[in-house]
Parts: sequence; structure tokens; C-alpha cells
Amino acid sequence: MRTDPSSARRPRRLRKVLGIVACVTALVAVTACNGTENGGSADSGGSGTIKVGFINQTAGSVGTYPEVQAAFEATVQYINEELDGVGGKKIELDSCAVDGTPTSSQRCAQQMVTNKPAFVFLGNDYNSGVTYPILDGAGLMVIGEVPLSLPDFNAPNVAFFNSGTAGSGPVIPAYLKLHPTQNKSFGALVSQNPAALAAATLLEVPLEQAGYSFQQTAVSPTATDYSSSLLSINPAQLGGLTGILASNGCVAFANAYGQQNLNTPVIANQTCYAPDVLAAAGENMVGWKVTQLTADPMGETEDAVLYRKIMSTYAKGTEPGAGQAALAFSTVMTTYNNILKPMGSSEVTSKAVKDALAGPAKTGKVALGGNYECGGTVAALPTVCGWGIYMYEIGPGPDFAQQVIPDQVDPIDVSATVAEAFPNGLPS
Repeated sequence: MRTDPSSARRPRRLRKVLGIVACVTALVAVTACNGTENGGSADSGGSGTIKVGFINQTAGSVGTYPEVQAAFEATVQYINEELDGVGGKKIELDSCAVDGTPTSSQRCAQQMVTNKPAFVFLGNDYNSGVTYPILDGAGLMVIGEVPLSLPDFNAPNVAFFNSGTAGSGPVIPAYLKLHPTQNKSFGALVSQNPAALAAATLLEVPLEQAGYSFQQTAVSPTATDYSSSLLSINPAQLGGLTGILASNGCVAFANAYGQQNLNTPVIANQTCYAPDVLAAAGENMVGWKVTQLTADPMGETEDAVLYRKIMSTYAKGTEPGAGQAALAFSTVMTTYNNILKPMGSSEVTSKAVKDALAGPAKTGKVALGGNYECGGTVAALPTVCGWGIYMYEIGPGPDFAQQVIPDQVDPIDVSATVAEAFPNGLPS
């Protein structure tokens, strides 16, 4: 495996980041020792309401996700106003914003412990390893929007309906197994944040098992020019490229790709398929393949139509194609359809949600997705319930619409790829 100097240092840096998270976790976990198994109660938001916690990263310099906040709030408003809430009770979101620092994650987790929601929705939190022990100590169940870093995949009382970074990386070798290329070399630009560094590990191992060499270079999450970083991995000589980046990094990657007149195939993740990225660099991305954790939100399925209706009605300032907005909708509606709606007028508690995921809601249908099954389909990642990932191709401007790939219409199940690559657990 060819590796540039920054790549060679990456495993040590990943261990350091996780070690810092573990140390902070040990210091703050004691704050939540007096929790109960049930967490908050169904009427914890007041008479006729169900208080649900919501934590999301909307500040800081390492990645912000305001579209996730907008889509969560819009979908909850739809449930309250058009579906009469849950058993006649309205959902009240108890929101807290993190900024990519352990201190803010600790603060938000402690807010949840103090306010005692029935359970907690987690959007993006790059320091969830700090958050989980506090919430678990208070008996609070977490349903996450997308798993990003290593703690997301192993924490107790946590569930995700998609595979997040654990699938976004391995879907590339899974796709290449189905559609092999002659050039067996692959390169990546990797943002210097814990989630991206962890995702790079989850890509590297299965890619090499599939017979591909892999090289990567680390890039600053705040830089605006990736030209030299891209040149350092000799992109014209590679069989494929990807970027494990936030949306601003996707723009820098696409611009560098265009400036160097490359035609090396690119498989980007869903973060790069966002209106702001396409507006800034879409002309350089035509023909790129893009992985998605949901089906096309601009498609004509029942879920896609509902999603666009919700966003146009309750989140008018957010484009339906923005970032992870569709994934946020998927998380809320999957929780409602499979867990909350069947509870009817029963009390909604963290224990009730946990019991549902181990019982009647252990399997179900993902909104804007396929089927899911909780309970450790991949033993090394017990929090992940859904493993299907979609693949599209970016079409020409001006709209740069996602186009169906004729020989890859169905989602790719990456569970076998992940299980084979990490039979003894995830690297640390």
C-alpha cells in the first residue's frame, strides 16, 4: 500500500483522538450516575406532550448541519399537525447545539439528563463518545441520525437505521466487487476530524481485501484549496478517488479535480451531493458517482413525495436536497412509523423504545429506504440496524440531478463486506 507521510501518521492520530475522548468520557460519566432505566416520561414536556431530546452540530469550524435541525423540526411539526402527534400527544423537541468540541457535547448531554426527555434524537455530534456515557447513565435511549465515529457503533442503548460512515466507506469495495476495474489503485482525501479519520479506516481494510491498493492524504477541514493535497496522491494514475469530507471540503476537492482536468472515476459520499456544493463546483462533478444512505429524495416514491411536501410546508428556507436533510426526515419518520405510532396512547419512555427495538420494531421499513433489522446484524457494530446503500451518478447542469445507474438500481447491502473486514471488532 502506498501512503504519503500524512497518511502514515493517521493511525497514531486516530488513537490519540479516541484516547482523548475516552479520558474526557471518564471524567464526565460520573455526572449521570443517578439516572433511571426509564429516562424521562411521556408527559415530561407538560400535559399532552412528549418531550424528546435533540442534539445536533450547528456551530463550530469542523462541520455544521443546520439542514438536519430544519428537517428534524419540520418532520416533527408534520407529525404533530397532520398526524395528531403520538396517541394524541404532541412531540416537543428539547434541542441543544454542539460545536464539535467535547465541552459542548458534555453540556448538551447534561441538559438532557436535567430535562428528562422520553428519549433522545442525535443528529451529528463529532464527540458522541462524551455524550453517550452521560445519557446511558441517566437511562436515556438514543436514536441517531447517522453514525460517524467509533463510539457510535458500540455504545449501549443506541440505534441507527443506517450504517453511516461504516457503510459509506465499505460500499466502495462492495460496488467494485460488483463492477471491477482494471486499475486496482484507489485514493482518498480525508478531513482531519475524528469521524473522517475513523471512516478512512473503515474504507481501507475492505478495499485492500477486494484487491485494491489504497493511499490517502489528510486535509484541513477549514482549508479552501486542496490542489496540492490532491496532487500528492498522483490522481491521474489512480483507478478511483473519493473524499471523506464535510461539504466545504467537497467544494475544495471538486475544484481541485476540475483544475487538474482529471477524468479519474470518483465515488463521493452523500455529503458532497448538496445544493451549496453543486452550486459552487457542480460542473466539475458531472459523471461522479455518489453514495446515498437514503433513496433519492427527489424521486417519485411515496416517501420522497412526502419528504418534499414536509420540507416545502414546514422548512421553506431549506432546500430538500440540502446535505443530510433527507436522512433526518428518514430517522424521524422511521421512528414514528415503527416505534411511536404503534405505541398509541401508551407511555413513551426510553425503556419502551428500547423494548420495541428488541421486539415488535426489531425489523421494519426505513422511510426513504429499504428494510432494517436491529440486534447486531454485524456483531462488530451492534448499534446499526440498516445496511443498504444507494448509488447514483451526478448528471449535467444546471440541476445536476442524480441519475439511476442502470446496472445498479437496487441498494447495495454492505453488511457482509463489513463483517468480513472486521470479524473481531472495529480497529481502535
